[in-house]
Amino acid sequence: MITTTPSQQTRPPTAIPLLALCLGYFMTILDVTIVNVALVDIKEHLSANVTGLQWIVDGYALVFASFLLTGGALGDRRGSRTVFLAGLALFTLASTLCSLAPTLLVLQIARAFQWAWRGPACPEFARSFTDDLS
Repeated sequence: MITTTPSQQTRPPTAIPLLALCLGYFMTILDVTIVNVALVDIKEHLSANVTGLQWIVDGYALVFASFLLTGGALGDRRGSRTVFLAGLALFTLASTLCSLAPTLLVLQIARAFQWAWRGPACPEFARSFTDDLS
């Protein structure tokens, strides 16, 4: 008879990390799609010109790329799960601020804030997923 200690026991992988991974990427794709569809309304309601609309669409990429590497380092220091959940929560908060933006400038700042938190959460998707499976 082989006796196993609690440290030798393995738990079967669950689908929860995969669902979290899918939810995070779904939120990203949904956000980009919503903004692209809403550009005409944004132009009308916020009196935006082409440059303003371009900053709404492309400005987040600059912020996202700037914080992407920072997210990996932050995940090493604070834990990938913590960074992932904080990034997801703050991304959601910033999305709410985007929906309530009364002016073009506020919308642009809220979009930058939104993607500043998306950047750190992105590297942690894969890390959390692989950590839970191993």
